[in-house]
Amino acid sequence: MNKIIVEIDDLSNVKRFISILEDLKYVKFYTAEKEEFKNLAPLTDENWIKPGRPATDEEFEAMIKECEQEYESGLSMTSEQAKSLTLEKIAAWRKKSSR
Repeated sequence: MNKIIVEIDDLSNVKRFISILEDLKYVKFYTAEKEEFKNLAPLTDENWIKPGRPATDEEFEAMIKECEQEYESGLSMTSEQAKSLTLEKIAAWRKKSSR
């Protein structure tokens, strides 16, 4: 398999390009990256629990690194502690959102 990345700046040309791809029998898969998700500020701790844009690869890597550091430093918690903390954060978020 070979991968090609194409950047097209005009939406009408994107639609035209995709229609061409769909006609090609040898194209097995394509995906379109939404421009609205590019160049956004990184997700904050509060954003992780909210629905919205998907996390980037860099943000997932940062989250995994943070978890590994907490585990290595002994700051990890039990599943019950994590559940309790999560429920507290959700309750606080709901209270803040209902204002």
